[in-house]
Amino acid sequence: MGCKYSCIVVFVVLNILFGAVCVVFWGGEGVGNFEVGFLSFFLVLSSAYWNLKRKIQKETTPLQDPLTTQDTPQTQATENIEATENTENTQEAQEPPKSKGFSHFILGLELFMGGFRLLAYGILILGLLALIHQNIFIALAYMLGIAAALLSITLSQYLSHKRELSTTKGDQ
Repeated sequence: MGCKYSCIVVFVVLNILFGAVCVVFWGGEGVGNFEVGFLSFFLVLSSAYWNLKRKIQKETTPLQDPLTTQDTPQTQATENIEATENTENTQEAQEPPKSKGFSHFILGLELFMGGFRLLAYGILILGLLALIHQNIFIALAYMLGIAAALLSITLSQYLSHKRELSTTKGDQ
């Protein structure tokens, strides 16, 4: 689960602190710019993370742990056949696959075209266009929102990683 409450606290505290800085320097318009930058960039990064995490889980689900599989005569025979096929195909394996660039393109397209990610980019663009249309866009406050979102995600990941390390040390 990671860090549930401490990550939310980091998110809220950084939002309040940087929002207060925007109030001091730019007033209400600065806070609006900050929040649009903060929330839209946070949505884009979160959608990229969840889309990539889902893709990795989807790719690794069929894999089994070799320590949990049982050796039966049938699985040993299959492994022997695969080993002989692998030695026969060593020359083919050394040649670079021709469609590797295309498969990387398709993978990138699949990761980008997630529905949540497209929605997040739409929110980012609409928020930015709304600020520009209302003539209240303040670039520095908007960039401060993006920086605060990046900082909150970085700190949340650090806390999550730190918690995972402490739980694995406790299990040993």
